[in-house]
Order: sequence, then C-alpha cells, then structure tokens
Amino acid sequence: MNLERDNSPGLPNKIGFVLSPSPYDKLAWLPEQLFEALVDPLMDLGHSVDASLPEPVAGLEENHFKRVLAHLFSSASFRAQENFKFQAVPINISTNPIFHLTLIEAYFEEKIIEESQLGVLWIDSEFRLEEKVKKDKAEDSSEASISGVLNLLLSSNKTDLPSFSNLIFDNEMKKEQIFHLAGSKPSLIKPNFKYYSTDILQEFGLTRVLEELADELQAFEKILVVWDLSSVSTAAMDGKLTPREVLQIANWLDLSLRRKNKLLALGFSGYDELPLTERDLLILMRRMILRIFGKTLFN
Repeated sequence: MNLERDNSPGLPNKIGFVLSPSPYDKLAWLPEQLFEALVDPLMDLGHSVDASLPEPVAGLEENHFKRVLAHLFSSASFRAQENFKFQAVPINISTNPIFHLTLIEAYFEEKIIEESQLGVLWIDSEFRLEEKVKKDKAEDSSEASISGVLNLLLSSNKTDLPSFSNLIFDNEMKKEQIFHLAGSKPSLIKPNFKYYSTDILQEFGLTRVLEELADELQAFEKILVVWDLSSVSTAAMDGKLTPREVLQIANWLDLSLRRKNKLLALGFSGYDELPLTERDLLILMRRMILRIFGKTLFN
C-alpha cells in the first residue's frame, strides 16, 4: 500500500457530529469545544459540516439519572440516523464507549447496506464495552458516572437500551466482520474476531499490520471505526499506542477507508483517561480527526 499523499484532501464528505457528553463527566465540555475547533478547518478542506449541536440536557438531580441517560442515548441515535439518511459520516464523541452503540443502532435502523457488508474496526488496548460496564459495577455505585448509571439500567432490566452483544452479534453480523487493533491481551469476550495485538505490532511493525488490515477490510462495503483513546500513551507502554502511531493510523484511515468511500462512521471515547493536559488533549484529537479527513502539512 502506498502511503504517500498528494496535497489534496481527497473526496469531500458530508460530516455530522453526534456529541454524547455526559453532564456528570469532568470533561463534559470537551466534545463541544472540539467540535468548534474542527468546523472551520474541515470546511476549509472542502467538506460540508452540520454545524448544529444537541440541546443541553436538563434534570441533573440524582433521581433523574435514568432519564438523562435515556435522553442522551436516544438523541445520539437519532442524530446518527439523520446523518446516515443524508449520506453524511457521523462522528460520535463521548467519554464512554457505550455511546458508540448509537452508531450501530442507527445503522441497523437505516439498513444502509446489508449486514454482511459492514465491518467494525475497534482500536483499543482492550476490546471493551461490556467489560467496562462490569468494571464500573464493581466500583463505588454512588459515583455519578454515565457508565455506572448505564450499568444500573442494564442490570435492572428497566430499560430498552441495547447491549453491545445484541446489536453486533445478534443482528446477523458474524465475528469475522469485527477487527481489533492494538490490543494488549485477549478480551474477556473470547476473540473469535481478527485480533491484532501489541505483540503483533511490535513483531511485524505497524505499517505491515495496517497493510494486511486494509486487505482484510476490502471485503466489506463500509467500515465503522471505533477508537478508544485510552489506548494512547505519551510513553512507550505495553498495549498502548504512541502519538506518532496514532497519527500514522489516522493517515491510514484517510487513505485506505475514507478516500475509498468505505468509512461509515467514527466513534471516539476514552479521552478522559489520557495523561494529557486539557489543551494537549484537544490538540491531539483535533489533529487526529483532521488527518482522517485529508489534512496534510501542505493544505
């Protein structure tokens, strides 16, 4: 695969932001600030961007947790569906990866392509959605975290919110359609899907692994990319990606998926676990997303 770039951003895209900030998270402000920092640069690259933002969520009192969560989930799912209807690429930004379920739910609602033609690329040090919920369950349940509330909802069976397993494995998708990049160890869910661990990255190099992954993904019409940024580290660590590797993957997503019209949607989460200052975190995420949509040093 040729990773050399021309100086153009490639084909223009319609882009829609699906922001799912929990009002209880310490970085609840970040999705909106990141959105504001991206709109003009993305338009300068020739893309059209839906500049609307979701309405703020009211009712932060403790007895309204469930209502707030349900509102966030349904609002994000609706916005993702609207983006799909207009052939836009939705970008979901939320601290907790559970909200990327809205992208999958919206896809199945709209039935854009056949289930067999959808691939899912999960970038993380662990393949975690259900594991994260289980971890939160063991922590202090009085903590007002969106994942903690979600765990209570799922365990009480008092909500229609779907589980990851239901949306992925029970919707006629096969485990062969799921690819995991940058994992440090096998997931608690047995990895019958294609698994590119850190050991593989170290042995063969990131460039070669991405070339093989690009070949694997050619079998699918569209790819949903979910990126948990807790997989990133500013120092060399097992199971973690360096900022340089992050930008290399972002370049690859642009050249191998977006420019070939294979990118269905993007989901970013886990940024609250990065050991970066708020300013550096915004800079990194802005740089990642712009790289995916064709930004180079020359345009």
